[in-house]
Amino acid sequence: MLVFEDIVRDLATREDHQDSFEAADWLGKTVKFNAPGGKMTRGQALVKAYKAVASEEEQTAENIRLSIVMALCVEMLQSSFHIVDDMMDGSTVRRNRPCWYRVNNIGAAAANDAVLVENGVYQILKKYFSDKPYYLDTLELFHDITLKTALGQVLDVNVAAKGAGKLPDLNIYTMERYRSIVKYKTCYFACCFPFTLAMFVAGLNNEELLRQGNNILMEIGQFLQVQDDYLDCFEDSTITGKVGTDIETRKCTWLIATAMQRATPQQKVVLADCYGCKDPLKIARVKEVYEELDLHSAYSAFVQDRYKVINNLIDQLSHDLPPQLFYNFMWMLRK
Repeated sequence: MLVFEDIVRDLATREDHQDSFEAADWLGKTVKFNAPGGKMTRGQALVKAYKAVASEEEQTAENIRLSIVMALCVEMLQSSFHIVDDMMDGSTVRRNRPCWYRVNNIGAAAANDAVLVENGVYQILKKYFSDKPYYLDTLELFHDITLKTALGQVLDVNVAAKGAGKLPDLNIYTMERYRSIVKYKTCYFACCFPFTLAMFVAGLNNEELLRQGNNILMEIGQFLQVQDDYLDCFEDSTITGKVGTDIETRKCTWLIATAMQRATPQQKVVLADCYGCKDPLKIARVKEVYEELDLHSAYSAFVQDRYKVINNLIDQLSHDLPPQLFYNFMWMLRK
């Protein structure tokens, strides 16, 4: 089965790279370090979606191999985002290894490595898909998703950056802004992207089917991000495997947006004083306000409502799209 080593070999041995073998070799090393190692849920979702929607006759060994190549390209693009995200956030570890910019003091030069990896994706797509009828649509989708994800990052980062070093402006923590961040930073890339690519490879570039599927996946993406926000704040880190930092990094989460809808003027004063602080006592005070506002019940109500909405959308699906595909997406992408 095709693995990242094959992709790396493709990148490093292209004829048009031979006069700069050192640079091509560096690209291969960057991909090999950054792309593998995670759960690869987006790539797995793509391959499973392809197998769910493609007819038995279409599922030849070659077509399954192409779906895997496409999945690896998605993971490569994701890794290019991670390289830059880690630099911007000042992160130190990803997937139990040092962040790329911290390896051998690479530093700011890692920004160029992110550009290399992103453009390496298009080299792979050209090699494997340039003769396919969906090649142009695939290129346009990769560019479109990259832009949307970058726009989501802007919305996300700007919330945390506004008023850095002083009390945050809580007026920007609205549910409308939160939904926009999740839509652009999470839903498009994590949910709609792998599904649409799977449909392309399966020869089902049908506007109505894509519309139906992506409508459901947008709801699933929003649902899963709210779940992630809730667990970041309230779940035991020994269960989730990570320590929540949304409060201290002043992220625009479902919790703070909901709190701003419900809080009294006095509670808003507390949130303004404590939200975005690293002081454990102030972090605890924010959580106390969340408790006072009974966000546990609000979250439970949200979960029940979204389940109904998602199930209703799945019930209305065309017979050409298997309902189980979307339940599997929820299962694979859940936090």
